[in-house]
Amino acid sequence: MRKLIYLLILAVVIWSVLHKAQVIKLKEQKEIVSMAGEWSEHGKPVDVANVARGNIYCIEKVSGILDKERILEGEVPAEVADKLKQGQTFTAEKNAEKISGYITYISEQRDILTGLYKVRLRISSKNRFPVKTIIVANVKIKALKNVLRIPESAVAIDNSHSFCWVVKDNIVVKKIIKPGISYGGCIQVKKGLSNNDVVCINGLNKLEEGDRVMIRREEFRQ
Repeated sequence: MRKLIYLLILAVVIWSVLHKAQVIKLKEQKEIVSMAGEWSEHGKPVDVANVARGNIYCIEKVSGILDKERILEGEVPAEVADKLKQGQTFTAEKNAEKISGYITYISEQRDILTGLYKVRLRISSKNRFPVKTIIVANVKIKALKNVLRIPESAVAIDNSHSFCWVVKDNIVVKKIIKPGISYGGCIQVKKGLSNNDVVCINGLNKLEEGDRVMIRREEFRQ
């Protein structure tokens, strides 16, 4: 009798699990059908950004160890040292904190043992980190001025080609682009887009040539 009760309880549990799974499956199917119907009527929802002109920085990464004077002590190879100058600014991020500062010193001679050039960078922001914390600084070498820029999230790769989905009259068209340098979430576009083109910045893998889209949000990069 006890075994029979256990078997009945087990059967009830199994039925409950299967029933719940079936309910979830039916709900998902309804959501998919509803989503497909909404897409058919209104278009696939996307966020977009305007292609805009602006400045974008060429950077060099310099890793340094923090001392008690808020100085980062680092070493770089000759090809990097040649691009660095006193006073150049940098940005960094550590533990979700944004850091800024500038270069105070670049050695003129390489270290005999390492073959590298010593660099010192002072942190000017009000961050507080323990001594010997390692921080990677993005040193701004030069600015490319008045170049076409888009958010990095607007670029996808297909068969080794970079492309964007351009929206015109709520229809998407695939445009192959030639990207340049990237910095701060933006990427330079050397070829393939024009100023004030509108590009999709999410859901790129769900789009196909000629799809109708519904713009949920416009993001302008000035």
